[in-house]
Amino acid sequence: PHVLQSLLIIALISPCILLFKAWVNDWFDQAQNRYINSRLANQAIATATAEESQGSALDEAETVNIDPPYENYRPISARLVRFVIVLIALVALSSTWGYNILSLSQASSVSEQVFSVFIDVIVAILIADLVWVWAKTYIDKRLSDYRPPENGHAPGPEARMATLLPLLRTMLIVTLLSMVVFSVLASLGFNIGPLLAGAGVIGLAIGFGAQTLVKDVVSGIFYLIDDAFRVGEYIEIGDLRGTVESMSVRSLRVRHHRGAVHTIPFGELKAITNHSRDWVIMKLEFRIPFDTNMKQVKKLVKKIGAK
Repeated sequence: PHVLQSLLIIALISPCILLFKAWVNDWFDQAQNRYINSRLANQAIATATAEESQGSALDEAETVNIDPPYENYRPISARLVRFVIVLIALVALSSTWGYNILSLSQASSVSEQVFSVFIDVIVAILIADLVWVWAKTYIDKRLSDYRPPENGHAPGPEARMATLLPLLRTMLIVTLLSMVVFSVLASLGFNIGPLLAGAGVIGLAIGFGAQTLVKDVVSGIFYLIDDAFRVGEYIEIGDLRGTVESMSVRSLRVRHHRGAVHTIPFGELKAITNHSRDWVIMKLEFRIPFDTNMKQVKKLVKKIGAK
């Protein structure tokens, strides 16, 4: 009976996940439709009011930007529903076999210990997946909202976000994978203390053997903290110059205005000249005939400068 009940519980996990996922998607679709209809109704009222007060119709292109805010929470809700269903299934399985899920850590029998390890591994993976989906959804949304500056315009403070978020996403996935691996090893009975100490010793040895790599990484961290450059800014480093396209943990990628791409390790950066920060003064020379009216030239230059 226990085996049949366990197989039935396991078989019901996937249909329940699909059913509740469809229900979540339907709920989000209805919420988005209500949101869009409300925005359209408010827009129609504003248009009618403007037509009555000004006597002129608004341009159809000048419409309110409809961006449903619920879409960001759809993948997180789906993962949360899956987490809850799997957790309920684990509780049901433990009850079927007569195990107390809260006291499995002090289990003495082999079957209870195996079941405890299985639960720990599943819960660790589900929690890591939930955290990753939440963080990835937030980061991707912020990156999709970022609009690079037009040609001839310097990047604003929002470019700093576009610079740091991809690096943060990479660091997060590495951290989550490491935590899951150590959690699984600890659940299996391995003493992870020596592993952590050994990893520290190996990391120290690698650091001494790869001082250039460590120098690049550490230098990059301090350059990012100092906000020396951002994605989209035009910088000059010694004889190299160009627009910052991207950066990794240890290097910076700069595209020259003629198309060449320079990959520069952070450890090799010395003095950096940023031509896109705040403002810049450029001195230009104009050759004019000797008998030109200088007052007229100054007026023309001031007008052009104002434009």
